[in-house]
Amino acid sequence: RSHNVTVPVEYQPIPIEPTSEWARFRVARLLLKRSNNFSPSVLEDILDIMKNGNPNIEFEKLESKYGYEPFPDESFSFSERITLTCAMQHKMEARHQLLTAMSMAADQEEKFKDIIENIGGEYQWEDIADPRDLRARLKVFLLQYDKPLVGKLDSIMEAADDPIALFTKLQRTHGREPMPKVIADSGNNSEHQSRLDASRSKRDLMNASSESQV
Repeated sequence: RSHNVTVPVEYQPIPIEPTSEWARFRVARLLLKRSNNFSPSVLEDILDIMKNGNPNIEFEKLESKYGYEPFPDESFSFSERITLTCAMQHKMEARHQLLTAMSMAADQEEKFKDIIENIGGEYQWEDIADPRDLRARLKVFLLQYDKPLVGKLDSIMEAADDPIALFTKLQRTHGREPMPKVIADSGNNSEHQSRLDASRSKRDLMNASSESQV
């Protein structure tokens, strides 16, 4: 199978923790954008395989089969974003109904916002990115201090022989790096994590309510 995806020579997979939302996000994006048919069961099967093996090797196999994963700034349609959000929020059973409602809406943008809000909020690359993902961190840094340079993100990364030195230099010239929204094992709740916790609580309450009505 051929894929019209341009991939820089220096492309390297970002480490994956197979039990994390980061892994689910990356695998779901890849399947949604590169495979012909997005299947929730395939997504779960792949994540299970990752848990029992080497997650990065399994992810490379996935890319060999379907093509390289979409880059952070690759565009997704409203329908794709709804499907991705359903996958992340574990609400795939509602996808068909939501996509049908979306297709019938006169104002697609407003309907999309309403759907995303009702199913718990959309996940963004920079919100959920593993802190080891230097590209995502650099994007957030530039969005904070120098937005025009976001368009040159890849060339900046290519020219950086030492990413740590790059961030040190940027912080000296612009200011402190914005606090990551996902902080590994810090014990701190980020704004994003708080939103996810609230979403889970809301989902649990809805499930409990549904069970009580049965």
